[in-house]
Amino acid sequence: MKGFYIFAARLVIAAAAAVIISLVFFRTVEPVKTGLLAAGLLFLAIIFEKTRNS
Repeated sequence: MKGFYIFAARLVIAAAAAVIISLVFFRTVEPVKTGLLAAGLLFLAIIFEKTRNS
């Protein structure tokens, strides 16, 4: 269950970061761009953690 909470926290952080980045660079929050940006940030965070723990 602890792993789920860690994943959920990462998802929330990635979504918040994507909204902030979208507002700064695009001056608007478009669902598709923001969603793709959040997915990319989450993917990078998971890859970074896997390589760091190896």
